[in-house]
Amino acid sequence: AEKLNITNVQPHLGTIESINLPPNSIDAALLVDAYHEFSHPAEMLQSLHTALKPGGIIYLLEYRAEDPNVPIKPLHKMSEAQARLELESAGKAFGFPYTIVRPSLTYGDDQIPLVLNAWAHPWTAIDRMRRDAPVIIPGDGTSLWTITHNTDFAAGLIGLLGHPKALGEAFHITSDEALPWNRYFELTAAAAGVAAPKFVHI
Repeated sequence: AEKLNITNVQPHLGTIESINLPPNSIDAALLVDAYHEFSHPAEMLQSLHTALKPGGIIYLLEYRAEDPNVPIKPLHKMSEAQARLELESAGKAFGFPYTIVRPSLTYGDDQIPLVLNAWAHPWTAIDRMRRDAPVIIPGDGTSLWTITHNTDFAAGLIGLLGHPKALGEAFHITSDEALPWNRYFELTAAAAGVAAPKFVHI
């Protein structure tokens, strides 16, 4: 934030049971791929509820457990039923509103959205293609998938923030175009200037 001269971001250290924020101090809480990591989820939700201002909302974003093709370990996914059960139970106990938002495979300008790719070093897939090294595609590569640029996801998310009709609902924000993995890899290879990439289906 300092390097980018962003002044409206403040780091804050909590504990495994509390976010350690004063009561009535935040307008909303956005939990992105985080709730499933809580060792004390009930305590954290109660802490969030205490910190929310009147009318504040908790937004939960998790990868979809219902879809086995999501390239995330099952431990790091949540189903809509799980999320609803958790938040509805807490909502009844603490009386706070919530909205569940689930993304598809979301990427940015510095990421290449290929399954089995090194997410922290996405350029490695391009490097392998250009070196004529094999690149793995899961299964036969025909399973359909949707990917979403983070700016498009943000547009959908912002539309939900503070919207009264979003309370108690679950939303899946994704692209309206579904392509097989083979096509995503072919398009990536073409963009990288590789005419005949070596793909291996496993």
